[in-house]
Amino acid sequence: MALRNQLFLAGVVLCGVALGGCSGSTSGPVQPTGVGPAAKLVFTAQPSNAVAGAANSPATQVAVQDAQGNTVTTATISITLAIGTNPASGTLAGTKTVAAVNGVATFSTLSLNVVGTGYTLTAAATGLTGATSTAFNIGVGAAAKLVFSVQPSNAAAGAAITPAVQVTVQDAQGNIVTTATTSISMAIGTNPASGALAGTTTVAAVNGVATFANVSINNAGTGYTLTASAASLTGATSGGFNITAPTIARTWATVSAGGFFACGATTAGAAYCWGANVLGQLGNGTTIASPVPVVVSGGLNFVAVNAGYYQTCGVTTDGAAYCWGSNVYGELGNGTNVGPQQCSGAACSTTPVAVAGGLTFATVSAGHGNGEACGVTTGGIAYCWGFGVDGTATISSTPVAVTGGHTFAAVSVGTAYACGVTTAGAAYCWGNNPFGELGNNTTAFSATPVAVW
Repeated sequence: MALRNQLFLAGVVLCGVALGGCSGSTSGPVQPTGVGPAAKLVFTAQPSNAVAGAANSPATQVAVQDAQGNTVTTATISITLAIGTNPASGTLAGTKTVAAVNGVATFSTLSLNVVGTGYTLTAAATGLTGATSTAFNIGVGAAAKLVFSVQPSNAAAGAAITPAVQVTVQDAQGNIVTTATTSISMAIGTNPASGALAGTTTVAAVNGVATFANVSINNAGTGYTLTASAASLTGATSGGFNITAPTIARTWATVSAGGFFACGATTAGAAYCWGANVLGQLGNGTTIASPVPVVVSGGLNFVAVNAGYYQTCGVTTDGAAYCWGSNVYGELGNGTNVGPQQCSGAACSTTPVAVAGGLTFATVSAGHGNGEACGVTTGGIAYCWGFGVDGTATISSTPVAVTGGHTFAAVSVGTAYACGVTTAGAAYCWGNNPFGELGNNTTAFSATPVAVW
């Protein structure tokens, strides 16, 4: 009997320890000797830093352990993960409840959607002490889409939409890609009144945000929308907004009629233009005509503007001269190369450009013919640029002083000729003279100012 008992005990040892359970056993896998009952959870593979929306890799793992820290390999309990520390109010996605296999639960599809620093995860299971992971960070993903972060508001026709419309570059989870410098273009989406969008409509993002500070629509209508687009990104459409008829509350300081268009400056210093605009002579960043005044781009404060035939010039409160529109013969005065009579490259500018030379002007006049302009400095010296009305019969894209040593109070430019009044009240003209427009009883061209009879 003693021998039989010894053999029986030896069999138990072989089955329970050496073989991990014998065939035909009804008690299931046997826990290795020395491992206590399941007591707690432990993160054995901590969550790593990741980008928003991407699966955390390598996969996070949580083990079921006894009180001494040994893995309970027989455990098949379900373990649930959740966000512990949540610095950016993120949301945890993926399979968050997993059954342990050999005492270890593997979470291979977890992701977080919001950029933040110092996230943690918690692990919980029924009857066991939970665990908290080490901290990890979620970074921004690749640029994927555009979003209107400041929607367009209702505005008056021709007035800049305020506050400025903003479009952000975001990753697929909606985080701003602050490194993005993508150029974003804006256009009208829904166009209930056949309006035209004016202002700077293509803007490069700064810190992931493009700000459209001066866009306006010229026709009153209900339910306009704007669209935003950029290369390789999913575009966006704004919410609806309305454009109302403008409230006429401007007080004009000067107004000037040009070639199929007109311009003026208010007492507050804002410049407005209206009418034809094929060469950008309205100065609002487009070549679209407008039947109502549109504000001249650039935020400059003008004391006067003068509309020519194809271009406009103005003088700001600090005496700087600016021109916009056609530049066929350098009549913008900014030193650019001249070109054909079309709005491309240096041949025109749809927004004001500074006249070169750093001169301080009192008045300026845009021409009404081939492309010319003149101005008088605060010292009384007349300068001209463009099509040969400087008294020397030259074509220049920068200001050239008029010869003769006269001190002028004002000048006025016609078609390839100009006239001026001196501070002493004498009138002089120079340039083309086929019809006697110089007023000196001849029809001869004069490269220098001649006195009007």
